[in-house]
Amino acid sequence: SFQSRSIGEIPLAELCGFILTHKECLADTDPTTSIARELGVNRLTTNTRKRLEEAICKAEQILS
Repeated sequence: SFQSRSIGEIPLAELCGFILTHKECLADTDPTTSIARELGVNRLTTNTRKRLEEAICKAEQILS
């Protein structure tokens, strides 16, 4: 489960897969916050934001 691990512990490929199954979040004004919310992240730290932005970038490359 995602909630039992920190974002840093989740492999980038797994985060990317999660994002691809929640593509609607990419259309939000702040997709990073939207994805974090879907993952159950309560507090979006700078490191968590950077990690999610990296995964979003990879997901967008797959989608393009």
